[in-house]
Amino acid sequence: MLKLLVALANAQVRLRDESPANGIETEVLSGELSSWLTVLKQARFKEPDALNVLVNQGAVTAAALYKAARVLVFLEPVGTDTSNILQDKGWQLLDFSDPARWQEQFAIHADVFGTREQSR
Repeated sequence: MLKLLVALANAQVRLRDESPANGIETEVLSGELSSWLTVLKQARFKEPDALNVLVNQGAVTAAALYKAARVLVFLEPVGTDTSNILQDKGWQLLDFSDPARWQEQFAIHADVFGTREQSR
């Protein structure tokens, strides 16, 4: 646990809301994030550990965080500088900015989201 906390501190990742994703009502989320979570839940993929995560001293907001996999999900493209900083600190960034590719992205990153077969 200490290792994770140190890693989070070094990556300058800060949670906006400490509530688990399962307890957050989608009505209070942005339209894009709400849509992404709906698709995720309908497909029965693994839900994120946190939503709306401030990254790089608040320079950008990751839509979702998967702590164990060290993955940040973005629904908008991330600048090259921010991307490089986070990758250098061990984070994997997933670009979900194109809703038409969400299903493909979930399948490509089954190590993060699981598969439909695993969820049943």
